[in-house]
Amino acid sequence: MDMTNYTAGFSRLDVTPPLGIPMKGAWQPKAAVGVLDPLYVNAVAFGDGENAAVLLVLDSLGLYESFCDSWPAQIAEHVGLPADSIIIHCTHTHTAPDLAEDEMYASWLLRRFKDAAFMALSDRKPVADVRWTEDQAKGMAFVRRYRLNNGTVITNPAGHYLDMLVGPACENDESMRLIRILRQDAPEIVMVNFQSHPDNVSGDKYSADYPGYFRNKLEQLRENIHCVFLEGCQGQMVIQGRGKDVVRQPAGFERASQYGYRLAEVASRLFDRTVSTDTVGLTFGKKAVRLLTKWEPSRMPEAMRILQLHDEGRDPEIHPEQKIANYILAEARQLKKLDAEKNAYCDTYACGITFCGLAFVGLPGEPFNEIGKQVRKNSKFPVTCVLCQSNGAVGYIPTAEAHDQGGYEAYNTPYRKGTAELLADTADALLASL
Repeated sequence: MDMTNYTAGFSRLDVTPPLGIPMKGAWQPKAAVGVLDPLYVNAVAFGDGENAAVLLVLDSLGLYESFCDSWPAQIAEHVGLPADSIIIHCTHTHTAPDLAEDEMYASWLLRRFKDAAFMALSDRKPVADVRWTEDQAKGMAFVRRYRLNNGTVITNPAGHYLDMLVGPACENDESMRLIRILRQDAPEIVMVNFQSHPDNVSGDKYSADYPGYFRNKLEQLRENIHCVFLEGCQGQMVIQGRGKDVVRQPAGFERASQYGYRLAEVASRLFDRTVSTDTVGLTFGKKAVRLLTKWEPSRMPEAMRILQLHDEGRDPEIHPEQKIANYILAEARQLKKLDAEKNAYCDTYACGITFCGLAFVGLPGEPFNEIGKQVRKNSKFPVTCVLCQSNGAVGYIPTAEAHDQGGYEAYNTPYRKGTAELLADTADALLASL
């Protein structure tokens, strides 16, 4: 295998914002009053002697479509690359700023993106080998939607629901992909793809949540590496299970950091099991997809009735179980928002970069783990990483089965049944074309 001309580069820049910007990853936005740990943008550049591409990974809940529609092209122009060669992926930490709330910070962040891409491209060194492995990280990720003995599906059951649990509503996904890009006379670049919600620190201080602690720990465990964490299809995945006998650790730094450290130890054990991809090549591209929303004018009278009942303190009339009433309210709020915008669809895209047998597929929003499984299974590349929150923070994308089952995500999603399957098929078609 001739790897002449194949190069890879890395950069990491601190993007921790000023205090006071609201964080959107909680039920109610709250302004940041401190910094628990820094937020970063990590950039990995790939080259083949003629073409280049850059994957940017940001510690953020997610970027709105307005940013994702224009920023990749602006970054690409700044570094002299085609627009399709840039992917912006967010780790989905819930303790990061809401960019829509601070125009000055958003403008500065775009500058940092441009700098990170430029620095990663400048850091490119010859690649000696590209290695990978995949294994199960047992006990490190859980489906948060559970079936009850009355046929109902509940997200994050607690209290009396724990006595009614039958089991998870779908198959779990504990798979971890570890990639090692070995460079000549330079630290190797290690990329790890795993799927579980970074919603564990809580509070009102900026934090990268467990992906940040994971990066730090793996770089301590394995010398002379740069680590990049890639968040997978985590729409219904969390770090702790539910059950009568499960002792749940409360939200906070300790829960997030300990989890990140344990996950890094799992990844570290995979290093010596990696094998070469024995493949060369660099491609990139994107494929458009239109996601149809739930908006239907005929549904609005019922949605407004539900919202009025809530405003009048009559939630039991929405549903006798408060948790189910909250789900119905979430959908009513989504319908009201969609109606105000007359928003019947969302135009978005799947984007991809492939490099020496590696495939990185960026998808919008919070896809369910079944999407990642399908795309990985159908991919022609040795290892495929499917990344959430890459082309807009467009909401949950549940499977058709989940729509039928219910749960918070199925009610709260703005999209119709079948959207997840359409998105997965779009990603399949993109990879087939690269």
